[in-house]
Amino acid sequence: MKIVFDEKAKKALEEMIENSNENYIRVKPFIGCGKPAYEIYADFKGENDIEELVDGITFVVHKEYEKICNGIEIKYDKEAVSLYTSDAADDGE
Repeated sequence: MKIVFDEKAKKALEEMIENSNENYIRVKPFIGCGKPAYEIYADFKGENDIEELVDGITFVVHKEYEKICNGIEIKYDKEAVSLYTSDAADDGE
């Protein structure tokens, strides 16, 4: 699974883990009309989750959503002090 993020987003993700009792960052898609939206938060690893280590950050995604979460880009918006996702550049994967 491919998840892309820059150094600013990495720091925000690390802080999210440090400020919680959990060791993982969950990527949870919400599927509706058009492109899915994603929620990103510190969480535990469940029985039906896959684990992906990317640049020192351990992500968990429910097995059912692996394909939907593949190829996302996580960005940090300092104005809103939030993380959000967008589609990463399509590299043919």
